[in-house]
Amino acid sequence: AEILQDCFGAGTYNLFLGRMARGNVAYPTAVQTNDVLVKFGGNGYSDTGYTLPGGAYIQYVATENWSDTNKGTKIQFGVTPAGSNAVATTMELSDGTVTLNGLVSPTKGFIYTPRVVSGNSTTAVIDFSTDSMVKLQCNNDCTLSFTNYVAGKVVEVWITNVSGSQHTITHGISSTNATNNGTTKALPATSSLYLRYFSIDSDLANTFVAITQG
Repeated sequence: AEILQDCFGAGTYNLFLGRMARGNVAYPTAVQTNDVLVKFGGNGYSDTGYTLPGGAYIQYVATENWSDTNKGTKIQFGVTPAGSNAVATTMELSDGTVTLNGLVSPTKGFIYTPRVVSGNSTTAVIDFSTDSMVKLQCNNDCTLSFTNYVAGKVVEVWITNVSGSQHTITHGISSTNATNNGTTKALPATSSLYLRYFSIDSDLANTFVAITQG
């Protein structure tokens, strides 16, 4: 069986749209939180027929009570594990978040997009909400600060001293949490620091830094 739909012309596209409302056809009412707007599923014949549950699905779900100005949604992917007949949500896409319920198996490992700061820095702001890897260089003292803490987030920073003299890197973590109980680290000429920040809670006091010098 095959469904084929063609579309031609600039600015055009194919649309498959499922509409949902509470109430009834004569008096529809607004969508409410957790209502399924549309669901695409697959199932198969088993011992006794096309029985439910089982199979797999993709469904679009409301995340708030809908109005003309608020229409929050998420997309859920569900599959049935081997040896079971119960569909479980394995992935969910919502505003700014991807939630995976299960193992992630990238064949090449995780690849992050580094933020490379151009020029020489005397200050730098680490944004936990957007940064994973940061590379910068300095030819003078450099102070790091932080914003948008994310609990459980790790950010790695590579700093290189490109000058011919030693400079001080203020890595910004309070002395009780910092390597060697200090807030600064001396960086010799033409050397590098690798800083690995780990935020266990959403503030500076609960952020740890591990320092490797090379």
